[in-house]
Amino acid sequence: MKQALMKVSGRLAAVKASAVAITLFAVAFFVVDDFALWVELLLASLVVLGLIVFWIYRSELNSIRLDLTSKNKSLRDSDRSTRRLFNNDVLTGLPNRTRFRDSLAGKLGQARDQERHLAIGILYLNNLETIQDILDDDAGDELIVQFTDILTSEFSHYQGYFGSGQFAFMLDEVQDRKTAFSQMLRVIKTVSRDIVVADLPIRLQVIGGVAICPGDADSATGLIQKAKLAMTNAKKTGAQLLFYNNSMAPDLQKIQLISDLKTTLSENKLMWALQPQYDVQTKRIAGAELLVRWRHPQYGWIPPADFVVWAEQVAVVGQITDAAVDQACRIIQHMKNHKGEFGLSVNLSSNDLADSAKVDHIISCCANFAGFLTLEITETALMKDMDAVVLNVSKLKLAGIRLSLDDYGTGFSSLEYLQTFIFDEIKIDKMFTSDLAQNDRNQTLTLASIELAHSLGAKAVAEGVEDKESADMLIAMGCDVLQGYYIGKPIVVTDIKDHLDAYERLSPPG
Repeated sequence: MKQALMKVSGRLAAVKASAVAITLFAVAFFVVDDFALWVELLLASLVVLGLIVFWIYRSELNSIRLDLTSKNKSLRDSDRSTRRLFNNDVLTGLPNRTRFRDSLAGKLGQARDQERHLAIGILYLNNLETIQDILDDDAGDELIVQFTDILTSEFSHYQGYFGSGQFAFMLDEVQDRKTAFSQMLRVIKTVSRDIVVADLPIRLQVIGGVAICPGDADSATGLIQKAKLAMTNAKKTGAQLLFYNNSMAPDLQKIQLISDLKTTLSENKLMWALQPQYDVQTKRIAGAELLVRWRHPQYGWIPPADFVVWAEQVAVVGQITDAAVDQACRIIQHMKNHKGEFGLSVNLSSNDLADSAKVDHIISCCANFAGFLTLEITETALMKDMDAVVLNVSKLKLAGIRLSLDDYGTGFSSLEYLQTFIFDEIKIDKMFTSDLAQNDRNQTLTLASIELAHSLGAKAVAEGVEDKESADMLIAMGCDVLQGYYIGKPIVVTDIKDHLDAYERLSPPG
């Protein structure tokens, strides 16, 4: 506004001065006959014109200066806003992980120079996920904002927000581990109170982990990591607050094995084993389950129960599925050319079953062998993203791929899934069949499971058959297919031609 007024004022003054100059010039040119007076008037008009030019330039220079000042102020304000957005969490307004870590690094340097302790706590809203699931993400955000207001109003300590319900809390004046723990516990007890979210009364459930320097870590990154590990262990164990200790350190061997697993997958060096399945009606080995195996060059055979879980954790289990389906199709084709029909079962992970692209890929790969491939699905897999699972199971069935409900009886909602999905077979878990002859209760449950499978038009498959007595009892109960060490142990094969040799060794029990 000031700049605009100055421009207007300057231009009015220039107009007035121009009028005076023109008047003087006109008088000198048209009226005055005296040459000396004419020269004086002419010089006066030139002086006025010079003043006009000076005034205009001065006005414009002032305008430019004010404009630059205004722009610089806007740039500074914009820069401050950008830095604030970059350094602070948008939802809470608290310093984000990067800014908190940088500030912690500075405080650690001061603490070392002054030879004093510094601790941090990582607080976690333990019921945040529950609120988000029951209500929605907006309610979760409201919970976070209200907790932030409580935390910042009650305590002036330096705080930060790392996202996902995790808050950082700096304790820069502690004497030892005991005082750090007691101060952090006081924080948790203070902020654990009743609030109202989405018109519902909710109790803030806060847990935490603490780490201290010197002692647990010397760097800001290390101290944050140790406090977070302590918080994670508190969450696992149900504790309200835990101090970091060395038993919480990451398993370096596991980290290395996960890295090696990725390399093995990229180099296609997983191995496969066939465990035979005995068809009671035909009294022959009619198929097998394809089992993945991994032989580590340093640690030997790694249990599938371990490395398959790791593969799910680092999102590479889909690569194992791709390799298994590809291997199964090759075996089915090879067996079909040399020995006739031979069915194979392959396990499908929960991540894969909910992945439409992965299911479409499986269907495409198995187009010529769909009737000979069975995908084993656990109840846990069916619980993930139900809408996507229902659609994908329907697509698999329409493609002619057989489906097996694996580990039946170990979940919580088997009957619900049997009502929702149509399975070709129900696989009774070995926890019911391994000691069948000695456990009357397991006999009753196994018989009921077999009868249920038949009433639904599915075959009953018993796994974990370890001895002849159990096998005879299962046959007498009407079980259709038997699998276990009594039928045959898994046979590791390293090349496609070995499958024929393995098949020759898959002989029915005597």
